[in-house]
Amino acid sequence: MKQLKNKVLVSLILILTILVAVLWIQKNTAQKKHFQTQQELKKSVIKSDSLVKLSDGYYAKLVADTLTRKQLKKLAADIVDLKNREPVSITTTIIQPVEVLKDTDSISVVKDSVFIKDFYPNKESPFLTYSNRFSLKTQKGLSNFVFDSITLRQVITKKENGLYRIDFKGPDFLEVKSLDIQTEPKIQLVKDNWGTLIGVEYGKSLEIDKSIFEVNVYQRYKKFYIGGAISSNNYLKGGIKFEF
Repeated sequence: MKQLKNKVLVSLILILTILVAVLWIQKNTAQKKHFQTQQELKKSVIKSDSLVKLSDGYYAKLVADTLTRKQLKKLAADIVDLKNREPVSITTTIIQPVEVLKDTDSISVVKDSVFIKDFYPNKESPFLTYSNRFSLKTQKGLSNFVFDSITLRQVITKKENGLYRIDFKGPDFLEVKSLDIQTEPKIQLVKDNWGTLIGVEYGKSLEIDKSIFEVNVYQRYKKFYIGGAISSNNYLKGGIKFEF
């Protein structure tokens, strides 16, 4: 009778083990398919996206975060030496100053010299200050170009649909021809609130020479567990557990 119970218990353990393995494989396969579907959808949306000019100097575009690590590394290796480094993102921005047609800000003549001074894009906030002293006698001039600094700001935000967007802000006189960021996939971690615990325990009585096998199953919700167990000594147990 004892051997029969042990055989039944071993069979039950094997069945439960196989069941857990099948469920784990199905869950893992479903997660991979879901991820691949999401990636294909993101690729389609990003591919159809284009640079949007929101106002002068202000542009926006989606971030391409669908490259694999290998693809990103290959692109980065064409730009920099990656010795002992792993690339995270590659930003490519093509900027062109806009054409400005305006009257020269200052022209004066002193003896045989013409003094010219001009500002780009305007005198109030110039990025480029140009001055020239042109000699009418020698027909030669001396040009001087003075450049001011440029502040470029980029903000990456996450949208409700999980896509990332880059907002680019620069001076009004700069026109962004192209803006592109390639990064490795940003995998969103989904909080797992549910789980199943299946266990097998073995014990031995200290009073009598008897081995005890027990199979227990608990269902988890967040940090709360509820379940029960059945053992070879004909005991049924139930209970709840909390994780601290």
